[in-house]
Amino acid sequence: MAVIKVFDRLPNVGDALFLVSNVITWVRYAESAPSGGTFVGVVFHRNGHDVYILNKTSAYKKYKTEATTDGDAYTNSEYYRNDGSKANTRGMMNIERASAYWSTHGRTPSANETIPAAANANPVTKTAFESSAYCKILRQTYASYEAYLDAGLGVKFPQEYGCFGLPNGKTITYALNNSAHPAFQYCAGITYNVDGLAAGDWYLPGVYEGTALMRDKVLSKVAATMTKFGGTAPTNSSYRWFAQRCYTANAWLFDGNNGCLTNSAVTNEIVAQAVAVLKV
Repeated sequence: MAVIKVFDRLPNVGDALFLVSNVITWVRYAESAPSGGTFVGVVFHRNGHDVYILNKTSAYKKYKTEATTDGDAYTNSEYYRNDGSKANTRGMMNIERASAYWSTHGRTPSANETIPAAANANPVTKTAFESSAYCKILRQTYASYEAYLDAGLGVKFPQEYGCFGLPNGKTITYALNNSAHPAFQYCAGITYNVDGLAAGDWYLPGVYEGTALMRDKVLSKVAATMTKFGGTAPTNSSYRWFAQRCYTANAWLFDGNNGCLTNSAVTNEIVAQAVAVLKV
């Protein structure tokens, strides 16, 4: 295995990762691909010295071939939103997509809105936010409709509330790495001959990684780099599996219609794209 080459900077979100003679090389979007380099993926998140890489390839896979548990205990039907409320539906992950959707598909309130919102409440429409007497507290609190959506309904990073924290995506991926779970098997099968990117390092992302990846400012950088170097670019209109079921028959995913965390039948074929974490 090769040793990670240390540069005079940590990589930034949107940087490409290339292997040159099995040595990791970070490439900014404006730079050219290194001669003889192998494109691996793009940086989409950094937490201290943990750098999260989205692999260049993806595939449409079933979460599971049939809707049975078979001893699979990785189920969680609730998560937390930015306002601290518990929910099991409509947690926002992408502001741009969510704003476009809920502007017209949200609620028209018939009573005064509250902060935090009622558990599992859909957001109000943009028209209601801007003009309804029932939304006065929302206008006083949030500078814009987008700020209201983000602050009130955004999915909270799981570490901060313990939700989706244990087991995590990597733990689940390798517990379910078999032919009955095609999405996990696909992600676990990715490997490069480099420490941190080898067999056992790639996994189907959990909600933490998904929350970081699907933000507007992250997607724009990741998609541009992926497209430039020939990878599969994620978009805010795509549907993507996350590594946890919410019920026996359904698992969590990003909903490209409304930019929210939602769920779908495990037997549906939805995009699976692996991530890995490098310590730099």
